[in-house]
Amino acid sequence: MRDPQAGAVLIVDASTTERRAARDMLAPLGYRIVGADSASAALLAVEHERFAVIVMDARDRNLDGYEVAKLIRRQTGSELTPIIFLTSFGSDETETASAYASGAVDFVFTPVLGGVLRAKVSTFVKLVERTHELEESVVRAQAVLDNMVDGVVTATEAGVIESLNRAALRLLGYREDELVGQPLDLVIDPSHEDETTACRKDGSRFPIEVGVSRMELGERTFSISSIRDITDRKQRIDRDRVGFEEAPFGSVMTSLKDASSA
Repeated sequence: MRDPQAGAVLIVDASTTERRAARDMLAPLGYRIVGADSASAALLAVEHERFAVIVMDARDRNLDGYEVAKLIRRQTGSELTPIIFLTSFGSDETETASAYASGAVDFVFTPVLGGVLRAKVSTFVKLVERTHELEESVVRAQAVLDNMVDGVVTATEAGVIESLNRAALRLLGYREDELVGQPLDLVIDPSHEDETTACRKDGSRFPIEVGVSRMELGERTFSISSIRDITDRKQRIDRDRVGFEEAPFGSVMTSLKDASSA
């Protein structure tokens, strides 16, 4: 399936006259319009392309818009594409419930006014464009996280893991689905007095350097922990300490200032 094209609108109506009328009403907006005169044509169209908005006749002798909408939702597996029904049922609550159950997000009542149809379609097109921009931002942010050398773990205020980047999963030896929803202290143990350690899936532990920041998003507070394996650093320090302590001569550590004043 190709990427969504901003502004592409699918009009589903068995009547050539009505499809042409809707196309003419939307023409001033400059959107690319695709028409479908049957359920099969509509399904074929959404199979090859994701549309910003679908405008559909609700009830027709040759086409049941509600059933077509359900088929589209089932075939694409998406609840995101806005479907606007053209309908004459007005305030009929039963029809309204059926429309929403099939996937409608809004209605335009017949006889259709061009200004109303343009306003609703353009509103949903802009909403879909912003949704795509947000999705792209999330993808870019995830790519940055996944390419970081340090592990990154996000957790709820209660300490429940929500996500991990690839580096964290490599360090800990888990799959993401094995840790999401688990307590953070399952893998990060700050209880040791001299160092914080992480616990791998196989039970082994290793020293880590941890940086924790807390963030607020709306009413939610969550933590972001960056973890770095410092095993090599600790081993070098331990080797230097052992070498210093076992040196066959006396050693005194002093500063250049002390040496110059002696």
